Amino acid sequence: MDMLDGYPSWNAFIKDGAIKVVKKSRGTSVYIWQGSGRSFVLKYYKTLPFPIWWPWLHGRPRRVWPIGTMLEEAGIPVPAHIALVRPSIGVTVIVLEYIMDAVTLHAFVAAKRAGEVHFASLGRLVGRLHRSGVVHGDLKWSNIMVNGPDIPEGAPYFHLVDLDGAFWFKCSDTEAMARDVARFLCDGIKERVETSLLRAFRHGYHELWPVDPNFEMEVDKRLKGLLKRKMIPSTASYPQNLYV
Repeated sequence: MDMLDGYPSWNAFIKDGAIKVVKKSRGTSVYIWQGSGRSFVLKYYKTLPFPIWWPWLHGRPRRVWPIGTMLEEAGIPVPAHIALVRPSIGVTVIVLEYIMDAVTLHAFVAAKRAGEVHFASLGRLVGRLHRSGVVHGDLKWSNIMVNGPDIPEGAPYFHLVDLDGAFWFKCSDTEAMARDVARFLCDGIKERVETSLLRAFRHGYHELWPVDPNFEMEVDKRLKGLLKRKMIPSTASYPQNLYV
């Protein structure tokens, strides 16, 4: 899709819509553009003051764009990647679909709408992501959007957003996969959700990945580290039989 179709320049496109700031930082800024009956998320990446040999920062949009488009083609629900634009030297912009009427997984769970079917679906989604050769890198609940606050119990639908930490990995890299799983579980323990929901997530995940003792040990180690760093009590909240 040529997002600039009908506009003589990038500046003309920007001026035609209303811009709302979501986040501004030294490296990445996020805006919502609304105009002509359409809405987009604009992610601005500053690519200059970082040296070219530092690809994690300097080359971040060049890493994120192909991962995002590949996940779209694989049918994994991420925001549609509309355009990759370089409006000026030292700046790259990724234009993304704005997901209307969506709430974060935090809000969805807090509204007591989430059940085991949703968590099992999320487990399968993360399993599919890993089967595609990609880890999210920052799989916290604020980066999982539920498509609509009144989604029916039997029809869960999610989007994985904020792929800035995503990267390709080898399927034998249990550490990379364990980081994603542990980050998801950490937020669940922080929110004090029922253990049955976290087990449903793990069961859904292992529909695509067989249970591996080495993987479970890696998840356990990383989960305990996260709980300690975030000062979340693990004695009462952390279920030792999470995988059964």
